[in-house]
Amino acid sequence: MSKNEDETQKTVVACTECGDMYVARISPDGSIQPVGIVDCTCGGGNLNQIRNEYSID
Repeated sequence: MSKNEDETQKTVVACTECGDMYVARISPDGSIQPVGIVDCTCGGGNLNQIRNEYSID
């Protein structure tokens, strides 16, 4: 993840329904906003942050 001036973080999220992945911003309160889309194209709407051993906090 990377941080910018307003403390939102860029990260990668995946839809729990179809597995599609998107770049997203996570605000300090934990809300996720995908970049360039409103919601997953499958309509599932549940996006979770991808975390692995390469994630940067």
